[in-house]
Amino acid sequence: MDNLPKDDPDHVRWVIQLNECNGCADPTPKDLKIHKCTDEDFDSFYPPEPSYVAQMALAKKNKYFYCIDDY
Repeated sequence: MDNLPKDDPDHVRWVIQLNECNGCADPTPKDLKIHKCTDEDFDSFYPPEPSYVAQMALAKKNKYFYCIDDY
């Protein structure tokens, strides 16, 4: 068994929601649009700590991360 993300669009649909609430008991869910992070997205991230450089390089190479389109 591999440890690759299971995100084949034929089998998985990611749903990302943010609950908006300002001191209320009944939050309103807001659907967020996402995309696989691009090289440009990775370039906009803060530099990783030295102990995480290799993990970030692997994540970038294998496109493990998703980024939020707009918020």
